[in-house]
Amino acid sequence: MNIIMNIFKRKNKFTETPVPGSVSEEYFYRMLSPYALKYSAPYNIEEESALKELLSKNSFKDNTSLAVIGCGDLWYVDLARRYNMGYVAVEPLIDIFVNKYIQSLINSFGNIYLIKSKFGEINSNSLPSGNLLWVFTFNILAYIENPIEHINKYLRQGDILFISSWCQNKEAKYVRKEYFDYLNSFEREVVINPEETIGLCKLDIFPFNELKYYKTHIRIKGKITDVLIIYT
Repeated sequence: MNIIMNIFKRKNKFTETPVPGSVSEEYFYRMLSPYALKYSAPYNIEEESALKELLSKNSFKDNTSLAVIGCGDLWYVDLARRYNMGYVAVEPLIDIFVNKYIQSLINSFGNIYLIKSKFGEINSNSLPSGNLLWVFTFNILAYIENPIEHINKYLRQGDILFISSWCQNKEAKYVRKEYFDYLNSFEREVVINPEETIGLCKLDIFPFNELKYYKTHIRIKGKITDVLIIYT
């Protein structure tokens, strides 16, 4: 049985993350359910388009890997294969998603790494050598406590950060409300209120100066997504 706790805002400079433990593992798993993904499809389509554009416009070294945080059932592994990149899956619930198809991919290619861990708890020795294109997919950065501190633990000069979050326009707020209304319908009380700013990234005030490495950045604002790409 889910234990629902009251959520209070935990403020970083640019995020308001849920208090650790206030969002259950079942809630996170439900976020990736097929029916929930129907509601979030407009977000996911825009995010994928921005990532494809980034990959198509950049030349990557042979030992570069695509590291996807909160990857579900290996989101974007097809893009990693297309661009001859390694693939790092960072997903605490990875055991749920490893089926025969995923196992066959792992067996066929020697550069797919599964890390059953939260982002801030990764063992650095489990990461492949070379540069990483870190993909913080589907607004996942807003759920990571002290995100800059953890990014700096793993960041290598030459890495790229791809961070997606929700736009704050009417269309994006409508999609976000539909999505979280569905998720909350399974609970005894509202877990994440889409009318509030909790669980959002304020990319306008991203603290670039706190990153261990930084060169430049670009923003891509769609109808639903707000994507920040940082070059180091």
